[in-house]
Parts: sequence; C-alpha cells; structure tokens
Amino acid sequence: MILAIVHLNRRIGFEAAASAWVRDLVLASASQAAVFWWQGWSDQARTSLLHSWIDQSLAVEPARRDLHEFRDRLINEQFSPAARKLQSSASGREFLLVFSLAVAEKLRAEESQSQARQAIRRLISGLELSREDIVGLLGVPAGIVEQWEASETPVPTETRATLARANNALSRLLAIFRPERLPQVIRQKADLFQGDSARDWIRQGRIQEEVADLYEAAFAYQG
Repeated sequence: MILAIVHLNRRIGFEAAASAWVRDLVLASASQAAVFWWQGWSDQARTSLLHSWIDQSLAVEPARRDLHEFRDRLINEQFSPAARKLQSSASGREFLLVFSLAVAEKLRAEESQSQARQAIRRLISGLELSREDIVGLLGVPAGIVEQWEASETPVPTETRATLARANNALSRLLAIFRPERLPQVIRQKADLFQGDSARDWIRQGRIQEEVADLYEAAFAYQG
C-alpha cells in the first residue's frame, strides 16, 4: 500500500513535503481499501485506495484540475453495477483493528524519524556545525548523516535518543546565549572545558551531560 501511494505521488509530481503529507493522510484513511484487499477484492481495493489518495491529495493541493478529473472518473466506476459492498463481520472488525494499530505504529515511526532529521538540521544551523561535526557528536560512520537527511536510511533508535538529548541541550544553551552569538561562543577555548572549546567537546558527543551542564552551572554561579 505504501509503495502504491509513493508511486502515485511520484507520477503526479508532488514535492517531498507534500508527498509525505499525502502518504500519511492516505494511510490513516485507507481502512476500506485494506478490508477490500483482505476480502480478496483487488479491483475494489485499488479503486478505494485511489479515492483515498485523490481526496487527501486534493486536501494538500486543492487546485489540481487533473486530480478533480480523475476523481470524477473514479466516482462513475465506484457506483457501477459491478461494485460490491462490504459485509460486517467479527473477523472483519478484528482485521480493521489490526490494520489501524499497524498504521498508527507506522505513523509514529515516521514522526520519530522526522523529528530526528529536524534535530540534525537544528544542530547544524543553531551551532553552525558541519556534518562531520555531527558524525563525531553521534559517533557514526562518515556519510550516514547525509543518508538520514535524505530519508534514504532510517535513523536507529539509539541515535534518535542521542539526537533528542542533543536537541534538548541546544535549547538549554539558547536559554543562556543569544542565537546569533552561540556559534562564536562554543568556538572559544576556555578553562571551563580544560583549555578546549565547547565545540571540541560537542564533537566528542559531550553536549548534553557536560557542555550544557557546565555552562548552566557557570552562569548560575555568576548570578
């Protein structure tokens, strides 16, 4: 189902952001298509999925005339004499529950991946770090950060947790320093970091437990 949605998005030429929105919206509204498929009615499943895809695509880009025309053609097919109706059953309701749980889990995973990618971009922009710096911060192989940003490879669970902690540390640093000043501050060598710069420690993965903690303690003492 996901592959079909991605294929449709590519055929229509959606940009990456719109494509992701449409994919998630269709998954959340495709229970009827899933039940048709479960019943073995592949044609009806395909038509139902297309309806869900068009409806959600129009919600994202309502001015697309080609989508409106496609929906009109599908409506005529849906109400043709060959159309079938679903019959309620205990097994069908059980399938719908399993499908809904699977979709919810999928969307949670996608949201977690999106948050990880956003954290990478925020660390790069907020601290003016390079991707090589992020590689050091996370302790991962070179080149993998670009793959994560392009959604070519999923961000592992442990790395997502590290990114969440680093993102939280950045928020703490921004509560101390102005955003435009922070990148310069972390590049200054200081006794606070044993003669190194905060950026050196950040590249070693020490942004949360040491860099943010030390800055907060130092400014609290001065206060």
